[in-house]
Amino acid sequence: MHMNRLPLILALLLSSSSILSAQQNTTLPRFAIPPGESARLFSYTNKQSAFICGIVNGVNDNGFHGITRSKIKIFEAYWIMLGDELLDPRQASIEITPAGFIRRYDLFDTEEHVFFADSLTLLSVSVTTKYRGDVKVFPGWSGRWQQGVQTRARGMFLVRDDVLQGAAHVSGLTGDWEVLSPMDRDRLVNPAPMLLPVCYWGSCSGAFQLTVEFAAPGFTLVPRTAQELNTLREQREKRLETYLNSLDFHCSDRETTEAFSWIAASMDGLVMNQSGPGIYAGLPWFDDYWGRDTFISFPGALLVTGQFATARAVLRSFLNYLDRDSTSETYGRIPNRVQPDDIIYNTVDGTPWLVIQLWNYFRYTSDVEFIAEVYEDIRHTVRGALNRTDSLGFLTHADADTWMDAVGPDGPWSPRGNRAIDIQALWHGQLLAAAELAEIVGDFISASLWRTEAMNLATTARQHFLLDGIRSAVDHIDIDGMPDQQLRPNFLFALTQGALFETENPDQLQRVSAELLSQIAYPWGIASLQQYDENFHPWHEATGFYPKDAAYHNGTVWTWLSGPAVEILTSNGLADSAWTLTQSLQHFAMETGMVGSIPENTDALPRAGRTLPDWSGTFSQAWSNAEYLRNMYQNYLGAYPAFDEQSGFSLRLDPHIP
Repeated sequence: MHMNRLPLILALLLSSSSILSAQQNTTLPRFAIPPGESARLFSYTNKQSAFICGIVNGVNDNGFHGITRSKIKIFEAYWIMLGDELLDPRQASIEITPAGFIRRYDLFDTEEHVFFADSLTLLSVSVTTKYRGDVKVFPGWSGRWQQGVQTRARGMFLVRDDVLQGAAHVSGLTGDWEVLSPMDRDRLVNPAPMLLPVCYWGSCSGAFQLTVEFAAPGFTLVPRTAQELNTLREQREKRLETYLNSLDFHCSDRETTEAFSWIAASMDGLVMNQSGPGIYAGLPWFDDYWGRDTFISFPGALLVTGQFATARAVLRSFLNYLDRDSTSETYGRIPNRVQPDDIIYNTVDGTPWLVIQLWNYFRYTSDVEFIAEVYEDIRHTVRGALNRTDSLGFLTHADADTWMDAVGPDGPWSPRGNRAIDIQALWHGQLLAAAELAEIVGDFISASLWRTEAMNLATTARQHFLLDGIRSAVDHIDIDGMPDQQLRPNFLFALTQGALFETENPDQLQRVSAELLSQIAYPWGIASLQQYDENFHPWHEATGFYPKDAAYHNGTVWTWLSGPAVEILTSNGLADSAWTLTQSLQHFAMETGMVGSIPENTDALPRAGRTLPDWSGTFSQAWSNAEYLRNMYQNYLGAYPAFDEQSGFSLRLDPHIP
């Protein structure tokens, strides 16, 4: 990892499809992994409700590896045997792109081309080889199909139940489906239960194809032709190339240009259509929509990338779930989490993030019609929040209703009830955003009331969250009214969201931010708790010492927090320091974990004998990828839409180039 100072050289043009664009076409980035390298993960989605993940240069070693659709694991893995030799990905040279990958084996000069189709739940594996002779292809279905119906038709092996059907088809081999032998079964190891009743056994003349496809029961599955599969592959590649060309980010450092393209493609892969339009929070286990995560990710995922129609659809999708029942305890809230069969509302910050992003959406699009359409819902969000404010105007909440939400057998691991600084900053931002939107639709009375509420909140917040003394920042106020001054990153949001302390002494705010970052910022990211706190946990996973969730928000580094940190550092003339954080994100995306994506967490401290911490959590996290993209556009390039009633819309350029 190179931590050198890096001048960014970017060619920028304005375009109607994106805030920033450049002149030349971009091909898909490619990443090579030679045999013997450490295991690297891959993941692809179909942009609907399914994804595949695994080890591109190895075999499955985790129960999440395989194909999952609508949060249900449906396929584990496949194996290919040439004669008596099982193709081993650990011995292959890998070439991977955001659209698919190629494994090249010395064994008979064999090549294995893999892609996961857009829109469909379809895995394509094409093999070319100099081998001539018997070949066996083994599709490993997930254990859920043990109770399903198994049939053969049209050369396919099919499984089905009441909610889904799947089919495996092999072409290019002269043979048929055969019952699996005990000897072959013993060679095929998988970390999760699987159904492996048959293999396709046939004679090879140089090339063959495995296709695995899933669909709802009403859809007729038929074998795909080579032309159909080639078209699906080209469509996926073309979509990604078109998307990256619309961004076309160029830097004097090739590694940064490559990392940007990979991270942008990975972020786009998390924009889904599972429960309506939305954004997966992270893979492999957050394959659902979280209100907080969605709208923290929103500007980096959809606004700076110019995907305004999708942005509008995601806003509308979440507002469809808004609790409009004025007698409900969660009145005015959007869900914390939306799954295909479950919706929960146990978060206080998802709704403020949504309203703030509604205002940001308008700043990028001037879409008055949409604001008018959803304005009554905006009123619901403010009314509901006002029902939950205390006598000081602070928005109250439960101990685990903030983003630090891990709960153990004895309660929250990081209790922050009932008035956290980040929640007050977001509440202030919600009030100001709602007031701006009210004026757009002509509701000047509400706008005035909400601005007054915001002004009073800011005055009170200065009295209770900025104290005199060496340590002045307050993380939260306990339910008994006592200030809790644990050094956590949440005060960053008071400096970046909602302008809570905008009129405060700038020297004091600079001192507070410097004090905070000096205690929780490492070269690789922002920790969730200062390391000298008695509750600090240096490693996310330390089996035998403490449960994983005990460390989750008590020391573990969260990569998405580099977003507000970079924003603060660049705005204070410290772009070089900010760039150290950004380069670390690029390191984790390109040199560890999943190829081309930023993980959810890292350890706070490196393990013994290492210079860098291990990554942890999900291998691809939406808000981490999105904040990286937002920083590039809004903070390093300083490209941001500006709006006022006199001059209307304009693009502000205020670069902070390291």
